[in-house]
Amino acid sequence: MKQFVKAISIKTAIVGLCCAALAACSTSKEKHPSSDSEYRLKEDRSHLDELRKDVPEDVKEKNDETAYILNLMNEGKTEPNDVSSRFNTGVRKKRDLFAKEEQQKTRYLQSRRKK
Repeated sequence: MKQFVKAISIKTAIVGLCCAALAACSTSKEKHPSSDSEYRLKEDRSHLDELRKDVPEDVKEKNDETAYILNLMNEGKTEPNDVSSRFNTGVRKKRDLFAKEEQQKTRYLQSRRKK
């Protein structure tokens, strides 16, 4: 039970940090970030990666999907048409990536058969 509670608290912390980072980035009015803020962002990402290293892969994927959806919805502030458009764009990119990987696999298998 303790491991379950620990996993839930880590998951909640990571999602919270991701949401806070996304919110901070989306509300920034600065057009060109200074080198100090770039350094802090890299430092924050490395700290998040360090926190995530102990989290199982399936939990990481679930957290990433949750963060993506929260970002996509912008916490309910985005118009439904914009959400739909962004979602469709994401699906199209994933579909294109999948198709490209499948083509590479097919080419590889065909080249192996010819030998």
